[in-house]
Amino acid sequence: MAHGYEGKRIVTKDGVTIDGMVLSNDDPVQIKSMGGVIQAVPKRLIKSTTGMKHSLMFTADMMGLNAQALADIVAYLKSDDIK
Repeated sequence: MAHGYEGKRIVTKDGVTIDGMVLSNDDPVQIKSMGGVIQAVPKRLIKSTTGMKHSLMFTADMMGLNAQALADIVAYLKSDDIK
């Protein structure tokens, strides 16, 4: 799991499921979903909160990167061009 991308799943008492990163466990709980939407969920409405088994970080495939494009990015980051 990528550091900082640990996901949580909140299920509300009315059956709504929200996946994202919990920003605050205060009342209301603030959770940031994919796309950057921040939702405030009152604790009295939460049925359960569980950890997700997969990272919320986009995979290379999800970003449209093939193996060569990913290798090119890594090579660039290792190069002296950006130091």
